[in-house]
Amino acid sequence: MKTLKFNTVGILIIILSLFAFSSCEETVMEDVENVALSAESDSDSLSSSESDSLESDVYSSLVYMREEEKLAHDVYVTLFDLWDAQVFENISNSETRHTESIKGLLDYYGIEDPAQDEVGKFTNEDLQELYNTLVTSGQASLIEALKVGATIEEVDIIDLDEAMEGCEEDTILTVYSHLRTGSTHHLKAFVSNLAAQGVEYAPQYLSQEEYDEIINSTTDNEDYGHGDCQDSTAVLDSLTEEDAAGLIWMREEEKLAHDVYVNLYSAWGIRVFDNISKSETKHTESVLNLLNLYGLEDPASPEIGVFNNEDLQALYDQLMEQGQESEIAALIVGATIEEVDILDLYERMSDNETIQNVYTSLELGSEAHLRAFVYQLKLRGYEYAPQYLTEDQYEDIIDND
Repeated sequence: MKTLKFNTVGILIIILSLFAFSSCEETVMEDVENVALSAESDSDSLSSSESDSLESDVYSSLVYMREEEKLAHDVYVTLFDLWDAQVFENISNSETRHTESIKGLLDYYGIEDPAQDEVGKFTNEDLQELYNTLVTSGQASLIEALKVGATIEEVDIIDLDEAMEGCEEDTILTVYSHLRTGSTHHLKAFVSNLAAQGVEYAPQYLSQEEYDEIINSTTDNEDYGHGDCQDSTAVLDSLTEEDAAGLIWMREEEKLAHDVYVNLYSAWGIRVFDNISKSETKHTESVLNLLNLYGLEDPASPEIGVFNNEDLQALYDQLMEQGQESEIAALIVGATIEEVDILDLYERMSDNETIQNVYTSLELGSEAHLRAFVYQLKLRGYEYAPQYLTEDQYEDIIDND
């Protein structure tokens, strides 16, 4: 906790910093298949030590940051309604993307979202009190309102710097870095608006050197006068169209695997389909978390066997028809799906490290699933031959128990 002094109306306010970070261990989703024993175990779960680390470090800081970003948004919405200064509306729109970015991280790590839908309402009591004080300060005059905005952005920058110092999780660092860049743009916008009112803003919490470095920095977009600042905060900016299309495809492709296995388990009662369908649930959720993280619309239907992508719908229908012929045919369908999954993940592997980490995990899972289906076929006297992988690719996977 740190104490900061709000000079806009000459009162003292306690500003909470982010909870202390010791480290943010990188999440590794494990997918293990014990083919030698039964070919029927599969896990994507975090280890208990990794879960504990996320619980103690990531949880508290992300939860706080989610509401801190909401505080900025809600203050700016309220001050725009009061003073009708465009800078508040523009930056509140940007803060919406800030809060959605943090919400994506909460979803990514399976952390409950503390944010309330109502403007000006907060789960954290200290942030609730702070919001009330800031709005009161901003009601004094337009100049005081603009100073409130500048001060919020200063504190945001300091909090993000502190959070990033102790964090080693690339996914979080990427988002926090975008948010910090956005906050520097917002600070410049408020300072520019104060200058237009004849007021020279002095930093309240940043050092003069830090403040000058931000104010004197240049970007491709210097139209800060009305708050039309370049928003580098959206995580989507770091996502290529190819990456976005790949995530949308993979979301439904993983769902296809899940839905086929659920139905083939019902048809044949072979345990491997039940076990791997549960793993595919985790796979689809992993891709959904990335869609949420990057603000992409989820294409997946909640109904089993229904797909928005027409090609995947046709493929599902074809595979289900084939899988109804016999146990052997059903297991061949499973092995074929995993081959195609592996090749699609090869093709869509991204330079984006966040996506790359998830795709690598999915690839390892698909390789384990392929080995499981091949083993089950072997138990039934059938020697599976690769349908889409090269012989060398297939042998590398099968031999890598």
